[in-house]
Amino acid sequence: MTHFPKTRLLIATLFAFVSSAGHAADERVTVVTDIWPPYISAKGDEPGSAARMLELLLYLEGVEADWRYLPYELSLAQVSAKEELLSFPYFRSPEREEKVLFSAPIFSVTSHLYYNRQYTPDAAVADLKPQTARKGRVAGYSYGSKIDTLLVDAKLYTSERDALTALFNHEIDLLPMTEGVMTALLLSHYPDRLQLIRPLPDMTDTSSLHVIAAKTPAGEQAIAKVNRALEKAASLGLDSCNRRTPACLWPLMLPCSCQRKATPPSLVRCGAQTAPLNIIPCHKAQRCWSRNGAKRSGCRPRPTAYIKT
Repeated sequence: MTHFPKTRLLIATLFAFVSSAGHAADERVTVVTDIWPPYISAKGDEPGSAARMLELLLYLEGVEADWRYLPYELSLAQVSAKEELLSFPYFRSPEREEKVLFSAPIFSVTSHLYYNRQYTPDAAVADLKPQTARKGRVAGYSYGSKIDTLLVDAKLYTSERDALTALFNHEIDLLPMTEGVMTALLLSHYPDRLQLIRPLPDMTDTSSLHVIAAKTPAGEQAIAKVNRALEKAASLGLDSCNRRTPACLWPLMLPCSCQRKATPPSLVRCGAQTAPLNIIPCHKAQRCWSRNGAKRSGCRPRPTAYIKT
C-alpha cells in the first residue's frame, strides 16, 4: 500500500505548481451538478472527492468553479439547450454526444447490479437473470453501456435512496448503482443492513466520467481548458492511479469515512489493488486521517485551512 505517501508528494507538487502560478483565479465558471455522495457533497458541505478534483483541475487553468445544484437530468437538458455552459459528472454515451461536448475522462467508477440477500439467498443467485428480473433505476441516470442495455424495462425512481428502499422492500430484485455511492448510502442510512446488499457476479461496468459542455464556442473553450489541466496533472505524475477513483488520486480529499475494526468490511480500490477496509463515517467537523494505506487511519479534527488554495 504505497500509493498514499507517494500521492501526497504528488499533491504537494501540484499545490506548489498552482501557488507559483498565482493565488487568484483569472475567471469564474458555473458548473451545474447535483448531490452524489461520496463524489459530490451537498451544498455547504466539504466538497466531495470528484468536486474537489475538478476544482483543482480548473485552478490549474486559472479558473474558479461556482457550483449550482440541479437534478442531473435537468442539468443535461439545460446544457443541451445551451442554457448552461458546464455540468459534471456524466457518463459518455452516443446519445449524449449528439447533444453536448465531452471532456477527456476525469475519473472512473465501477457500477454493479445489486440484489438483496434477504429475498435472494446466495445459493439462488444463479437463478436471478437480469433479463427477466424486476429491475429499478433512478430516472435520468446512466450506469455504463453494459448495464444500461439491461434496464429498458426498469421501474423508475426519483432518487437512489428511494430505489434502494424499494430493493429492501422487495419491490424490485435488482438495482444498478455505482459501488462508491452504494457504500456511502448504506453507511449513511442503513448501516444495520450493510451485509444484505451484494453485487450480482459478472455484471459489472467500469466507465469514465466527464465534464460536459454546451455545443458553443464558449463550451469548446471550456472543454479545452479542462483537457489541458488533465495534461498538466499527468505531467506532474498525478495519473499514477489512472484516475481509477478520486479517493485514489487525491487521498487528502477522501470521503469522510475511516477505519474501525467493529464495522463490517468493505472494499476500497486504488489502481489495480483492492484492499479490505472497515469504514465508518466521520463527523462533519472531522476529516479522515490515514498513514501507510489502511494500516493506520481514523477521524481527526478538521484543520481550519483544510486543503484550501
